[in-house]
Amino acid sequence: MKPLLRCFYFVSSGLGLFSALPIHAAIPTEQEIRKLPLACKFQSNTSHGQPTFGRTSEQMNQDHDKWLKLLGPGFNHYHHFCWGQTNVNKYYSSFGAPPTEKNSLLRYAVADYNYSIERSPPDFSLLPEILVARAKAYVLLKETVKAIPDLQQAIKLNPKYEKAYADLAEIYAKDGQPEVAKKIIQAGLQLAPNSPILTRRAARLNAEAKRASGSGTPIKPDAQHTGSGSPPENIQKNTPGGPKTNP
Repeated sequence: MKPLLRCFYFVSSGLGLFSALPIHAAIPTEQEIRKLPLACKFQSNTSHGQPTFGRTSEQMNQDHDKWLKLLGPGFNHYHHFCWGQTNVNKYYSSFGAPPTEKNSLLRYAVADYNYSIERSPPDFSLLPEILVARAKAYVLLKETVKAIPDLQQAIKLNPKYEKAYADLAEIYAKDGQPEVAKKIIQAGLQLAPNSPILTRRAARLNAEAKRASGSGTPIKPDAQHTGSGSPPENIQKNTPGGPKTNP
């Protein structure tokens, strides 16, 4: 989508603009692209087709086609994820900016994640990554309830995606439901017992439980878990902000 059209799209969507220049009118710089996942560098539309990293337009198109062949048609829309990530990175670096401006960056990111998710086939290998990114944006926007289905879907699509388990457990831990968080970590450790991120999250939950009660039940892979990669069933009953039930 051309910058002018993108400007019209976001204004007409009611998201508003907080500056004279719409966010997506600016082409991501090479420095910004370097902070993105590697695949963004080879999606030619990430830079709106402008040559980057010393490549010609022809070389960029060749790189794009190689990744498209490797990842499938979902890659054709992956640049929207890259644009979304760029705005999330701007959110984190916008120290001192008014909350409305920072939230607008996240809204722009969600809109781009939506575009990519809606156009990606279920078997697109990078779809779980995009779902987790959108979930993170929802959490930052304090719309946590919207994040949970994204993380559960990411786990369903890729049962070994450790970050999805970790982020989902974090939501429940912060909502005062450590037992649910433990079950999620257990499910992840069942499939990835040596995962650094899940091991760290388990250690933190154990430490917090120990501080709260004077003792703690160590988190370890649940021998009775089916290993399907699906979060425990009771997660649906314990949505943050809703009634809490005993696991």
